[in-house]
Amino acid sequence: MTSNLQCYDDYIAAVRFTPRDVMHTDVEILWLLNADAKEGKDYKPERVMALWDITMLEDQWIVENNHLGIKSGRYTSGRYAATEGGPSRLVKWYMSDVVSASEGRKSAE
Repeated sequence: MTSNLQCYDDYIAAVRFTPRDVMHTDVEILWLLNADAKEGKDYKPERVMALWDITMLEDQWIVENNHLGIKSGRYTSGRYAATEGGPSRLVKWYMSDVVSASEGRKSAE
């Protein structure tokens, strides 16, 4: 599971990603408001949700297409500088655990 917080002047958005399997992830978004905030005056739920609907749809498109690119057979790892150990380790983990597990499931079906 992974999560992030986005802090704004009128609310905080807490997003939690929970993997179900190698190809599917559940996403939950929680909006945290000041207990004294008045709906319609201090915040408008439809505006907050509209922003996050657009953002999450765009992010979903990016992540799904990135995953397809990595699985395409044209992808090669190792394009990071020595100072970028974090991204390099993430790519190695993703390729060994996520992509190979996905391929293993497809061949078993």
